[in-house]
Amino acid sequence: MTTALCFTCGQTKFGAWCPCAKCGVESSGDRDRDILFSDHRMSVATLKRFGELIQQLNTRCDDPDVRFWAFVSYISDHPAQLLTASPPPELADRVANLLADANLPIIAADLKPLPEETGPPQKTIAVPDRLLQAYLKDNEFFAIDSVQVRRKDGEILNGALIESDGVPQFMFGGDIEMISDDIVAIRKAPGCLIGWLVKPQWIELPNPDEGRTKR
Repeated sequence: MTTALCFTCGQTKFGAWCPCAKCGVESSGDRDRDILFSDHRMSVATLKRFGELIQQLNTRCDDPDVRFWAFVSYISDHPAQLLTASPPPELADRVANLLADANLPIIAADLKPLPEETGPPQKTIAVPDRLLQAYLKDNEFFAIDSVQVRRKDGEILNGALIESDGVPQFMFGGDIEMISDDIVAIRKAPGCLIGWLVKPQWIELPNPDEGRTKR
């Protein structure tokens, strides 16, 4: 089980890349940032204290983009050097004004050590274009999605659809060797709220004239 911080509403949620039960927002758009603000790297009590800062910003600004970048700028300037990021130039002044007005306190950030990597490295391959386009037509994609793919031999693999050089690709681990043409179906990974009860539909290679889905 993973408890993570929602950067939008400040609540803790189940799963770093799963929708927040309160506001429905999924990933912040940065995989490493999502993991940093989860119980993989911080205690749940620390996550809740950072969440209180987000909630404080939310009471002072109605623009979610300004609030988000204000929090990211805050943690970029944090003494613990949690990460480095700068707001877009068009938001910089508003972000600075919000931070000056909020005067956020410094939160003690006792980070857990990074786990040692074991096993083979992650691999990425392209998803067949027609299959990818059918998936994107039915699913909103923002930087990363937990997905499953089915191969020609019927084996189902867990992984993630990630943005690589501006193009979504399938990332997976293990000793498995395969090529793009081995993938014949893709779906959002079951889990994250209702997925345990209602499994997402498989999206298969569409016919030339129309896409089709199969449960």
